[in-house]
Amino acid sequence: MSTYNSSAAPGPKGLPPVPPVEPPVPPHEPPSDPAVGEAKSRSVRRAVGPARLARIILGTLLAVLLIVTWVSGTRSADEVGSAEDWAVDLASASTVNDLNNAEAQGAPQQAVVSGWYANELAVIQAEQNTHLALRTTTNGTLLLLLGLGIAGEVIIRGAERVRRPRTAPLRSGPPS
Repeated sequence: MSTYNSSAAPGPKGLPPVPPVEPPVPPHEPPSDPAVGEAKSRSVRRAVGPARLARIILGTLLAVLLIVTWVSGTRSADEVGSAEDWAVDLASASTVNDLNNAEAQGAPQQAVVSGWYANELAVIQAEQNTHLALRTTTNGTLLLLLGLGIAGEVIIRGAERVRRPRTAPLRSGPPS
């Protein structure tokens, strides 16, 4: 089967060939003119307003930072240990200390056993202090982000006040 190319053949009764026609662009495709896209973004900015747009950006940024801070702080603090782990460690250290004290004969041996117990308690206290330091850092960062959010809102309100046109004050006395 062969195909017929009508663009190369002369038209009916010696008319010139028909020029090729560009297919129409479907309406769902975006316009190729970049000025139209800029106009849309400008119209969105006008509809939303610069202050509201700044609030949306600030709120989104702070929400993401708060979530990242919370998740990272929770995970690193849990890696150090928890209260249940420390309770088990303290009970174990106390049991070992009682057994060693029962076998100690004389003051010098009891002093050595007390030193071992103090070392075991120091390790547990170091874990607790690390846990508290991580929690304090996380809480401090969350508080800092909250302060930045409040400061951003105050700045945005001040910028709104500056941009807003001022009206003449109302007089309470008789007209002059």
